[in-house]
Amino acid sequence: MWLFSEYLYLWGSVAGFFIFLFIFIKRKDLRNRMLTAGIAIGIIGILSESVFFQDYWNPPLIFRFGKFGGIEDFLFGLAFGGIGVVIYDVIFHKKLRRSFHPQTWIIPTVILSELISVYIFFHLLEVNSIYASAIGFMFPVITILLIRNDLIFETFFSAILAGLLLVFVEIFMLLFAPTYLEKYFLLHGQVLLIFGIAPLTELIWGICFGALVGPLYDFKQGTRPIHL
Repeated sequence: MWLFSEYLYLWGSVAGFFIFLFIFIKRKDLRNRMLTAGIAIGIIGILSESVFFQDYWNPPLIFRFGKFGGIEDFLFGLAFGGIGVVIYDVIFHKKLRRSFHPQTWIIPTVILSELISVYIFFHLLEVNSIYASAIGFMFPVITILLIRNDLIFETFFSAILAGLLLVFVEIFMLLFAPTYLEKYFLLHGQVLLIFGIAPLTELIWGICFGALVGPLYDFKQGTRPIHL
């Protein structure tokens, strides 16, 4: 039991990976985007923890890459990123059709937006990193919707579904480790807890993340979701 509660992040990431794997097996047509997004976000997840560890949380990891994150962060990014990029298509039974010109510039725009947001809000204004990160997602989301308003429903439902999925998994896992947040969540006692269990900040970040990754691939590739 101690091993489970101490490394809850690992087990939560593994649970997310099994959801990822289920979708990956079921939807062959979405595998490429799941892997592409998941691997990229997994790598970014490892790097970004150097910021989150400073003021948001500091969980024990099986293996940590210096000041950066660990294997758990890659697994979480792979799972949640891979799921987030297809969750709308899976729930609403959509397939993809190329209908617009690809917009490959959106990827460097996302990276630049995150870097600028973290620099301004986290480093200069001393806003907590979880909010700085979430704000950084919003500029690319607005840009996508201004150019492709046909993606508004995908953006909205991806945001809601991703946020709820993240919180649901966290609530389920935290039920078995009630002292985990007190030990490793640096905002413990400072933010509201959903049902007294999972931090509201996780829902906020999950919604913003889902709003970005949901339509991101379709915007970049020039595709749009249609009914199967």
